[in-house]
Amino acid sequence: MGRHLRAVRTTSRIDRDLSEAAPPYLVVLKGGSNFTSETVIAYELGLRAQFNSRFTASISSFYNEYNDVRSASVTPNTFFPFYFANNVAGHTDGLELSGNYQVVDGWSLHAGYTLLEEHLHVKPGQYDLNNARNEVADPEHQLSLRSSLNLPGRLELDAGLRWVDTPAPCGRNGARLFRNGYASGMACRRTARTVDRRPESAAQSSSRVWGTGPDASGIERSVYGKVAWRY
Repeated sequence: MGRHLRAVRTTSRIDRDLSEAAPPYLVVLKGGSNFTSETVIAYELGLRAQFNSRFTASISSFYNEYNDVRSASVTPNTFFPFYFANNVAGHTDGLELSGNYQVVDGWSLHAGYTLLEEHLHVKPGQYDLNNARNEVADPEHQLSLRSSLNLPGRLELDAGLRWVDTPAPCGRNGARLFRNGYASGMACRRTARTVDRRPESAAQSSSRVWGTGPDASGIERSVYGKVAWRY
C-alpha cells in the first residue's frame, strides 16, 4: 500500500494583513505582502497483515517534503517590525505501528506507536527569527495502549494509557534544555508529571511573538471519569 500526494496551505489574512500592535504603537509583527502558499509533497508506504483470527497489525512509513514554510523575517535597517515570509523548507519522516489483539470474545487490546523526525531549516541566504525551531516543536515519540472489555448487563469497560515525548522548548535545532514526557489515561484520566501544568508542545514556551509565551495556558493535572448507560 503506497500513496503520493501534494497539498497546499493557502495564504490567510493573518499571513498578509496582520499588524501587532496597531499603529501608532510600535508594530512588532506584520503579515508579509508577498507571502505565498506553503506546499508539501507527501509519500507513504505501508503494510497491513492479519496473522490469525485474533491478531492484526500494520506498519507504515512516510516522508514529507515541505517548501515555502512560514518564517519571521526582520525589516532591513530598522529591524522592527518582524514580518511573515516563506524562508523555511525541509522534510519530515517517520513511521507508525499499530496492532489489535482479540484476547477473548468481548475483550480486545490495541497498541500504537508513532515516530516523527523533523528536519526543517532556513533557506540559504534567508532569515528566520527562531531559526526554524517553531516548526519542529512536535513530539518525536508517541505510544498508546487501550483495552476494551464488554461486561454483562450491556456494560463496557474501556481503559487506556498514552505517553508523549515532549521536545525541549527551543525545538530540535537548538540545545535541548530538557527532554521528558507525560502520560495520561483515557478512560480514567490522570496526568503524571513533576509539575502542575504541562504544555502540549514546546511552542508554548517560545517567543511571545507567536502568542505562546510564558502566559500561555497549560493543561492542569486532572482526574476524569465517565459512566454511560445505553438502553
